[in-house]
Amino acid sequence: MGSYTAHLTYIIMLNRVFIISTLLILLANTACNKKSSENVVSLKLIATYSLDVPEPSGLSFSAGNAALYTISDETGKFYKITLQGKLLSSTDCNGSDLEGISYDAANNSLWIIEERLREIINVDLQGNVLKKKFLDIPAYSSNNGLEGITVNTANGHIFCLNEKNPSLLIELDENQQIINEYNLNFANDYSGIFYDQYLDALWIISDESSSVTKCDLTGKVMETYHLSINQAEGIVVDSKNHKLYAVSDSAEKLYIFELNN
Repeated sequence: MGSYTAHLTYIIMLNRVFIISTLLILLANTACNKKSSENVVSLKLIATYSLDVPEPSGLSFSAGNAALYTISDETGKFYKITLQGKLLSSTDCNGSDLEGISYDAANNSLWIIEERLREIINVDLQGNVLKKKFLDIPAYSSNNGLEGITVNTANGHIFCLNEKNPSLLIELDENQQIINEYNLNFANDYSGIFYDQYLDALWIISDESSSVTKCDLTGKVMETYHLSINQAEGIVVDSKNHKLYAVSDSAEKLYIFELNN
């Protein structure tokens, strides 16, 4: 009888320990989720402009931040627009699945991405190809490949994003050789990137997570913002004037947000 009572007491104690442990885990998860949500800042929308660009994907400042470049995978063209979204010019670059775009002041040219071919292509402002570089990145789906590109104006290095499967931040040197790859895990996908010379940081936009994240040059998160637009696929940031510009592929619009950073 004494042995039975002791066994029963032991079982009751185990159950209590299990219940207490479970409650502690739930409380910890709640606290973490609350902390995570508190760290996400909502941006104030200050302007919206319709674009005369089919399915804009990618965004870049032009020389001197005077205008913007975007690109369309539907037309195979890149477009120059004002900071208020007015079309200035369109240029054919004969692409088939164009996703990202970035101005390179070193030779007054543009870098663009061919997602399915996993290529980055350097073109002049008339659309003539200057060079191409194939990036040997594993592709489990042809539609989850290279998505964003930006030039580090401090040293000429190029940063590219692989959208997902795998989610990667890829750094290339001035000769377009891969020198670093960083795994990303802070969003569901990665659809646009911008190098911020003023802060020496990267801004990475996520369509599926409706977010934009400020990172260091290794992809480490510094701050995350909620972005209330659909299919965001391009971003540039004017940190000096506290403005963030983004384009929506589906809405074909340019959005400007106030940025307090």
